[in-house]
Amino acid sequence: MESASFKAGKALILYDDDCSFCKATKNIVLRWITDREKVSWLPFSSDQAGEILNTLDEDRYESVVFVTQDGRVLRYEDAIIAILKLNDNFKLILGHIYAKKQLRVLLRRSYIWIAHHRNLALKFIPKSYRDLP
Repeated sequence: MESASFKAGKALILYDDDCSFCKATKNIVLRWITDREKVSWLPFSSDQAGEILNTLDEDRYESVVFVTQDGRVLRYEDAIIAILKLNDNFKLILGHIYAKKQLRVLLRRSYIWIAHHRNLALKFIPKSYRDLP
């Protein structure tokens, strides 16, 4: 999977650009990331994202996808943890928390619930984030 982002040493975050919850969450994450230059965002509808998504299984559109700088593809709770680690203040804390298997299971179940109830979850995101592109 060679891409301009890999050559530039950036990670990729693929997201559903038809999902209001996903776009609002992207806007929150953009404010959260300590170094925005480390990551590029790709909507699912882009050609480059399509190439990556086609390598995944049939539920490829069910989760955010994080592609590391070295090309590893992370999904579900693994992608969320990778995104949260883009904030320097949370790297150490998350490393310790995520090592606990029970918390991984809880995070996976929470992620799946939110993914299937996006419209309900969107109500908890401030309107200022929902109105951004």
